[in-house]
Amino acid sequence: MSVPGGWKIPAVVALAAATSVGVYAVTRDEPAPVVSSGQGGVGQYPQAEELSLVVAEHSGLVEAYCTACHSLAPIVRHSGFTAEVWASEVEKMRESYGAPIDDTTAEQITSYLQKYYTVPVGEIAGTSKQTWSDPTGPTATGD
Repeated sequence: MSVPGGWKIPAVVALAAATSVGVYAVTRDEPAPVVSSGQGGVGQYPQAEELSLVVAEHSGLVEAYCTACHSLAPIVRHSGFTAEVWASEVEKMRESYGAPIDDTTAEQITSYLQKYYTVPVGEIAGTSKQTWSDPTGPTATGD
């Protein structure tokens, strides 16, 4: 491996240096710094957020198939998907991204998403940003 100035570093030395830095980052006592842009409007990305689906018929299918590739965030934190958008999103996951979902399961997933996550979303007063939708329908506690 060449570096600026014409020096050549054996790959094993470069690998050892990179490994040492990684081990230090994982084992140091102080926490990692919080990344925030302050006034810029962009803060730290949520690291470990507990998200869950409305517990109902087919919620297990959604959890099993959808979270094989991504978290629940795009489902529970969308920007106001309509029933038509959910249908096209499920189809996009199958056709464009190769999600291994058969027709019957796709219909059940789409039905669940349309029933519990098709929610009108209002604007936050004084901004152009929209609120995240809240799921509707029965919960695990039977509300």
